[in-house]
Amino acid sequence: MFYFKEAPISPTKLDPNQLALITEFRKQIGEKGALYWTFNRIEEFTQLIRTHLSRVVQEWRKTWGEAAETRNAIQKPSKHKVIDTKDTEGINEEEKGLIDLTESGMEKFEILIDVLKHITAEMQNLDKKIRQRTEELKSATSTDANVNIKQKKRAINLAAVDMEHFNVRMEEEIPKFFKSHSEGANA
Repeated sequence: MFYFKEAPISPTKLDPNQLALITEFRKQIGEKGALYWTFNRIEEFTQLIRTHLSRVVQEWRKTWGEAAETRNAIQKPSKHKVIDTKDTEGINEEEKGLIDLTESGMEKFEILIDVLKHITAEMQNLDKKIRQRTEELKSATSTDANVNIKQKKRAINLAAVDMEHFNVRMEEEIPKFFKSHSEGANA
């Protein structure tokens, strides 16, 4: 797959020799049956490459079962070096393939799900405590005036502590949420 950018460029930056070579290269790969596409903006390129890679992976996926059957039938020891697929730390982003990027994105979204579970648990805990404080305020209203003010003040202060605890937890979880979401979506 070849992609050529055809966005307009300044005539002062145009190299006629290079343009002639590119035109000849396109002609040669077309004659040999290779496919190429053109684009103007990076967004178009991104869409083209995603579409084409998806098609390639779908075609490649059709042969996955065949490869496993062949391996099981032959069972010869491999002379090739075994690479740990989890050890992609040394590979920079440009070298990662579609499967590596998909795996990385899935890992980030798993972290995102865990963060959302923590946020949900904290929200449920706050809801439970606020309901408890509301009941304490209601019961303080039904008692005598002197006890009433102390109980109300205590319930309100405890509600404030509960909300502060919730706020502290959200300050920890929300950055994790945005980081995981951003990294997962951009993988």
